[in-house]
Amino acid sequence: MYPLVYIDKKSHIECRLAINRVLDGAVSSLLSAYGKYDTRFIVLVYSIKEYFKEYTELTSYAITLMTLHYLQTIRVLPCLQILSLSKPTVEIVNDKDVYYEKKLDKVREYMKKTYSTNNSSVGELFIGFFIYYGFTFDVFVI
Repeated sequence: MYPLVYIDKKSHIECRLAINRVLDGAVSSLLSAYGKYDTRFIVLVYSIKEYFKEYTELTSYAITLMTLHYLQTIRVLPCLQILSLSKPTVEIVNDKDVYYEKKLDKVREYMKKTYSTNNSSVGELFIGFFIYYGFTFDVFVI
């Protein structure tokens, strides 16, 4: 089933409404958690999407995953699906394990102990995204 798509005429923001797509809801919840963990993720995804509107046919989802991968590579964001800082759980939706660590305070504590804090500005991350995918990234699958 394909989602309904609405584009606001003033802001040109695209909104997709999916019905009975439980797995999509789990993915949206995960991406929302990344945005709550670090708001630079939201701003960077939006900025990169705006830039790519002029130059490519990449989907919004592809750009979001590319941004997530980049930010995990440079240790701005953790991999919430792998971390099990609270009670490890399995959450199955449509035969897929959609578990991720939801206690973001524990994730922040873990990241502070394990990695140095990345305080790069959104502008620096934006430029870094293009350097990463233009010169460093040598794999064709994320």
